[in-house]
Amino acid sequence: MKSRALLLSFLFLISCAYFNTLYNGWEAYDTAYEQEQKLLSEGHDSARVTSRTAEQYERAVEKADKVFAQFPRSERFHPNAYFLRGIAAYRLGQYRMSLNSFQSLQAEFPQSSYIPESWLYLGRAYHAMGEYSLARNTYEYVLNSFPDLNENNRVTLLLAEVSAETDGRGGAVEFLITAYESAEEVGQKVYLIERISEYYYDLDLYDDALTWIARLPEFDDSYRSVFYLCDLRRIQILLAQQEYDHAAEKISQGLDRREYLEYRNELTYYRARVLLAQGEKNRAYRLFEEITYRSAADHIMASSWYTMATISLEVRGDLEQGRTELEEARSYAEGEMLQRIRRRLRGLTSVKEFRTAMEEERSENVSLDRYRVGEHFWLDVELPHKALAEFKYLLSDEDLSDSLRVKTLYSKAMLYRQVEADTLRSDSLFQSLIEEYPSSQAAQEAQNIMHQEVTVVTRRDSAAQRFRRSERLAERHDEYSEEVYYHYIITAMQYEDIPDIAAKALYAAGREASRRPTRRDDRLDTVVVQVYSRLCDSYPDSPQCAAVRPALETGAARGYLREYEERVAKEEEYATDPLAEEELPADEEPGEPTIPDFSDWF
Repeated sequence: MKSRALLLSFLFLISCAYFNTLYNGWEAYDTAYEQEQKLLSEGHDSARVTSRTAEQYERAVEKADKVFAQFPRSERFHPNAYFLRGIAAYRLGQYRMSLNSFQSLQAEFPQSSYIPESWLYLGRAYHAMGEYSLARNTYEYVLNSFPDLNENNRVTLLLAEVSAETDGRGGAVEFLITAYESAEEVGQKVYLIERISEYYYDLDLYDDALTWIARLPEFDDSYRSVFYLCDLRRIQILLAQQEYDHAAEKISQGLDRREYLEYRNELTYYRARVLLAQGEKNRAYRLFEEITYRSAADHIMASSWYTMATISLEVRGDLEQGRTELEEARSYAEGEMLQRIRRRLRGLTSVKEFRTAMEEERSENVSLDRYRVGEHFWLDVELPHKALAEFKYLLSDEDLSDSLRVKTLYSKAMLYRQVEADTLRSDSLFQSLIEEYPSSQAAQEAQNIMHQEVTVVTRRDSAAQRFRRSERLAERHDEYSEEVYYHYIITAMQYEDIPDIAAKALYAAGREASRRPTRRDDRLDTVVVQVYSRLCDSYPDSPQCAAVRPALETGAARGYLREYEERVAKEEEYATDPLAEEELPADEEPGEPTIPDFSDWF
């Protein structure tokens, strides 16, 4: 009896250990899931939600793994642990682990009560991984085998999402319409109407979207969120169609509905959008500001702060206030908006730095810094009118260098063309550019933009033609040619301001010099080293330098270059000393052809 009692006690303790481990795992999962749903309902972005819930989901995975590690032979709680690990891994975005967990559950415990849900999550994991064919097959299996899981059309809507990915929005609409025609329950139809109208809206088929919204039954508080989404879509369509008064009327009706109290911030946001579209920027600003005082969804907070920043920058000309509001927007934004905010902030920082340097007389080239200010206003801060003001000021300077005048004329012309849509002014500036600087690359680009016959021959064109002549000359010689060598060298000298051409020419010259018949395999070819050294000194970032750098870093090459530099320095010293009588030591490398040292030619 005593032994039996001890055995029962031991088994009870084992069961308790199982239970406690899994209980703690599920408690962590439930805590994370509830927090996730709350944050998502408040409109927080997915990245913010994941960062706040990841720790609890990871704890759930850890507890599930602990069951397998501590009790590998006891399978009573293994189905529970597999399912817990699978759904927690799915929430963490660890889809491969999620798949493995659900597949193990289905293979080892096919009679488990977790099997139906495991198939649904298996499809969602495939879906998230972009395995759309597998996701579609899995969802269809769920619909046929476990139809009870299609409550509120959740499996049908997931299938529609797969169709949208594989067949486009049009394919998804066809699928949903078929599902709608076979739906019997009111709830199913309401969800399908909302999703069909969403896809039509995304396709810019506004009349079709409104036709489907009109099919909604009388308001039912059980589907409040779906009815609200359809009403909101009406407002969005009216905004897209520029029917601002009608949109404002619909917004007022929504704000007056007690059932939509929880959506007040979003409706206020759209009221501000309407005012902005009507040109009431200051009134819109005050409404956006009102929204930021509340706790609204992340995308609404981001857009509100961003729009306020745009008004501060563009309308009020307050760069500091605009910067502050962009920084606030950055804390809520994600995706493309976040990238745009970061770019505008970087631009504002650069503008401030250049302006401060000019004001404090620390600028080495005031004109160049002013051009950079204009460029940042245009390309980063998105304030084209301020960029135009900077460019106009620059062009009024009679002492402006030709290179900077070319860049400024070209930039101003592009601004008028791309941002202001003023092709007349743009073409006038381009024509001035062609007439004043006919050999510039910018003049050639101007002819292309205006669809004129390209008559401008730029310095780059000349450099490319010269290099091609060098190559054609090299093709006619199977062995080393001094003429080819010098042709490449002179090309590099004449067009040292065209880095890619000059680098290629020096590389080719070194390659040609390495073919000389006097070169011995056991001796360092000093001319080749000189050429490649010049290549890397002048164009260190070129691919040609990257190709020859290993050869220059050998001990023999470094030693020769050091001696060569010392000899050049001594020659210069001797040339400037009128009392010098000693002769320089003779070249100690007999047998090499006399090739002029071209280092001074550059």
